[in-house]
Amino acid sequence: MFVYNDWFQYRNNLDFLNKYLDEADDNKAKEEIKMKILPLLESKDYKRVCVFKQMRKT
Repeated sequence: MFVYNDWFQYRNNLDFLNKYLDEADDNKAKEEIKMKILPLLESKDYKRVCVFKQMRKT
């Protein structure tokens, strides 16, 4: 896990997750992302947000 150090990395990951949610077939994974990860990414305190690096690789 890692912490975002800059705004651009944060935005790229948020965009990636939104794209994944649009295209993914795994409803359980999509629900988990919507419930747990997106609220964190969309919070103002983005520098403390942590997500798995593997999310980028899927």
